[in-house]
Amino acid sequence: MYKTKNGRWASPVDTYMEPYYKSDQFTPVNILFDKSVAFDVLKTNKNPSDEQIEQLKKFKFPEKYFKIENGKAIPIMGRYAEDLVKLWKEISEKNK
Repeated sequence: MYKTKNGRWASPVDTYMEPYYKSDQFTPVNILFDKSVAFDVLKTNKNPSDEQIEQLKKFKFPEKYFKIENGKAIPIMGRYAEDLVKLWKEISEKNK
């Protein structure tokens, strides 16, 4: 969870879990996160190949959910905390 510019709490889209979140009601929305929220794209490899960068953009930081600037992935979409709780509850109820 990260603070947003409007003072609420939200989570960027988790690209690994997103395919499992089958809900029309709790889809990701545009969110302006605090400026400190960014992920180092080149954290594990300081000299990546073009192919590695493209793979990161495609699978971990897709352009639909992140903006890439200066080696950082800046989240532009996510879910607010209260919506995530409702989504997890909805998924939990379906799996009973």
